[in-house]
Amino acid sequence: MGRLADVYLPEFQFAERHEGVAAASPRQIFAVIPTLSVSDDAALRALIALRETPARLLGRKRDAPFGMDRFTKLGESGTEIAFGLCGRFWRADYGLVSIRDAAAYRAFAAPGVPKLLMSFDLEATAGGTKILTETRVHCPDADAYRAFAPYWFAIRLGSGFIRRRMLGVISRRARLA
Repeated sequence: MGRLADVYLPEFQFAERHEGVAAASPRQIFAVIPTLSVSDDAALRALIALRETPARLLGRKRDAPFGMDRFTKLGESGTEIAFGLCGRFWRADYGLVSIRDAAAYRAFAAPGVPKLLMSFDLEATAGGTKILTETRVHCPDADAYRAFAPYWFAIRLGSGFIRRRMLGVISRRARLA
């Protein structure tokens, strides 16, 4: 996958990849990706609402649903863009740790707290642009791995569905841009 993913998270234990094609230019797509919102798609809204039900029941629900605004933009090249997130994702409130920039993300190494990277790699084609997305997760120690692995396997299908829906939203919004 993309070079930015290898720069920012070269070591990982969990990964998923998906791809789609958009009838839009890479420039149009790059403009859309950072602004993605669960409000862009009813299925995304429903899945995120389901995931956030425990936090609501425990009174830990934040006002806005989880979305791209929680990620830190790590870098962008002519064909790639990468975002990072750190947290105890299995917790009802995601257990997020604030990361201010790419340097802080690279340096982050708190015990028990995984790092997640989501990248988008674009390739111009005759009919538009192929979009490859990859999600990687690195668990820094055995405790983080033991806590994250069951969560990953529980959400894996839903996560893949969300990524494919995101690709559809990106394609639709970029076409209209």
